[in-house]
Amino acid sequence: MNGTILVSAIAIIFILALLWFVATQILFKKSKLSLELPELPELLKLGENKKDQESPYEDHFIIDSFSLFYKNWTKSDSEDVYVLIHGIGASHYTWRFMVERFFEKGSVLAIDLAGFGASTKNPNFSHSIHDQSTLVHQMLTELVGNKNIYLVGSSMGASISMYLSCLHPDNYRKLCLISPAVAPYRARFLHIPSIFVATKMIGKHVANRSFIERLVKRTVSNQALVTSDVVDQYYAPYKENVDAMLCFVRATEIFTDAKLWDEFAHLKAECLLVWGKEDKVTPERHRKRFLKRFPKWKQAVHPKAGHHVQEDEPEWLFEKIDRFLNN
Repeated sequence: MNGTILVSAIAIIFILALLWFVATQILFKKSKLSLELPELPELLKLGENKKDQESPYEDHFIIDSFSLFYKNWTKSDSEDVYVLIHGIGASHYTWRFMVERFFEKGSVLAIDLAGFGASTKNPNFSHSIHDQSTLVHQMLTELVGNKNIYLVGSSMGASISMYLSCLHPDNYRKLCLISPAVAPYRARFLHIPSIFVATKMIGKHVANRSFIERLVKRTVSNQALVTSDVVDQYYAPYKENVDAMLCFVRATEIFTDAKLWDEFAHLKAECLLVWGKEDKVTPERHRKRFLKRFPKWKQAVHPKAGHHVQEDEPEWLFEKIDRFLNN
């Protein structure tokens, strides 16, 4: 009798789990929007003001229903533009220690990807690597034009940089990739639709300050950097905003897409791979996967830095990037 009850209970649990899996899959796909971009009006391009900007110029780049926030520092006598692309959960703020150094060499453009920072947060937007890359490319085409673009990407931003270069190899020929997050092994077990629906139900309880603080602490090895002010900056986009957390979940689909390895096999750009030995998000074994697939890439590994090398070791990082780009 007890055996029959146990079997029945297991069967019921299995059926409920299957129903949950199917229902969340349907809801997740039903709410997903693909990107359709309209023609854009002429915009002011970097450097057209003919004057160096030591203080950043802030604005929103409007594409259809999307508003992408950016900051730029213009150096009128330079044809080089350093485009800084943050990772998941971050924003342009993650580059705060790097901007001044890059500005010594050329113009700097730090962007907030769709769904993050001060940009539009639409949980129905796909946040796929293709759509994110399409938005960024449209933005750079209008704002930067034909200048020399150097992509500097962190984590998800590094993956987007690689994808951009695959799509437009003539536009993006040199990439600086900091701890790129491409289908880490642990991400294979994530069922994003389930997480998305659950977040929709309890999002306000998930996106609290202590949760964001734990995430920030995982990205750096130097815990002294995680001050109250820093946590506030990272938490600001998520405060009382369930949509921001839903966008976060949507974006994690990039990490589960193992097919990206095949896409990146066509990458022709010169790449610098940067890693921190103390990276807890994409650990050392993930770097070795990259080097196995791309043995000709240059690499730089800091023995004490974490996932956000740009925060842990900005001076060291700039030196490596500058040497790579000007070699």
